Amino acid sequence: MASTLRARVRDRRSRESGLLRSNPDFRWYWAGQSASAIGTATTFTVLPLLTATTLHGGTSGVSTVTTAMSLPYLLLPLFVGNWLAGRPKRRIMIAADLFRAIALATIPVAYMLDALSLPLLIAVSLMIGAATVVFDIGAFAYLPSLVPERDLGAANRAMQGSATVTSIGGPGLGGFLVNALGAPIALIVDAVSFVASAVGVAAARRAEPRQGVDARPRGFTTGIRILLGNPALRNVTASIGIFNAANQAFLVNLVIWAVTENGVTASLYGLIFTVGGVGAFIGTVIVVHIARRLGHGRAMAALMVVAGPVPLLMAILPFHGTELALYLMAFEFVISVALGGFNVLSPTLRQSAVAYGDLARVEGVYRFVIYGSMPLGSAVGGILGTALGSHVGLILAGCGNVLVMPLIARPSILRIRDPREARGATWRR
Repeated sequence: MASTLRARVRDRRSRESGLLRSNPDFRWYWAGQSASAIGTATTFTVLPLLTATTLHGGTSGVSTVTTAMSLPYLLLPLFVGNWLAGRPKRRIMIAADLFRAIALATIPVAYMLDALSLPLLIAVSLMIGAATVVFDIGAFAYLPSLVPERDLGAANRAMQGSATVTSIGGPGLGGFLVNALGAPIALIVDAVSFVASAVGVAAARRAEPRQGVDARPRGFTTGIRILLGNPALRNVTASIGIFNAANQAFLVNLVIWAVTENGVTASLYGLIFTVGGVGAFIGTVIVVHIARRLGHGRAMAALMVVAGPVPLLMAILPFHGTELALYLMAFEFVISVALGGFNVLSPTLRQSAVAYGDLARVEGVYRFVIYGSMPLGSAVGGILGTALGSHVGLILAGCGNVLVMPLIARPSILRIRDPREARGATWRR
């Protein structure tokens, strides 16, 4: 088993390193995206720490700043996706990076001028979140112009691998910077990472394809109509929206059930998700072999069928303390392997199935659904946990995850061996 995994890692690295060697535009772009991911991960850690330690904002202050950073994910994707369509993605991404760098730089300047305040942090958090929405949707829509269609899978694996590594190391790096430099000065390093991202994206000079003349009307609802009209995209989006909502409801209750009621220490609880990050990286390594053997659609369905029942199994574990934490780590590892692989296959499907000029519109709708479902799930999870207890809340949320399984295992998805086969399909089962 270990030798097989090592062979798969070598094969994955060979494909992706070949793409990085042969395509300098993608190499620069990948470097810029990696820098952006590091900046985003550390910023989302440092700003709440700054609120708590420098401004002594308390729970309400930290909650407000955190909400301000995530609120644009709920409000903006539909508008941003429609606005980006037909516009030069690379230049807008560069502007978004520089905007984030300047916004972050205002915080240490305000600190040195003794003008730092909670309203300023909230405003900067909103601006960072909004610029990140613009950057991420633009990045998704821009990638197919950089690599040949046959290399989209390898490109997405490289992107997802970087995102996974930064999700594991970013919070730790943010904490280290706060300890070493202080929270306000640590944000200077974050600002520099966004400048580095802008440089990387700017160095990817391959021209974006021209938008062809299309007789169909193009408006605010175009992305919605395209996504709903393609059965594979429609079912994938619905399944991930449900999964994310149920998973948020699950996480709201998990921390209470595990830490408060069953003796899992805070450090072990954090380690559960670190182990999950490792599992997600492994998922990006092995997914190409799963897709090659099963076909693209069957691989997506299989991964979600693996991930779907795991939260329910976690909820019925009859253990306590360290023993419970170890089992939770094992289950989180399994679910993260599945989701890590799925998060490579899903963007490749969307990028292959949708015309280049409509990618931003469709991605805006997709992100609106999958991120917009998360605060709803958190609210429902809180209501369930308060009314019925955290354990019952966990079980009901786990049942919600199981609902994803029949939705993802639809003929419209299972029949897809190559993601390009989903192109142009409309209103079929």
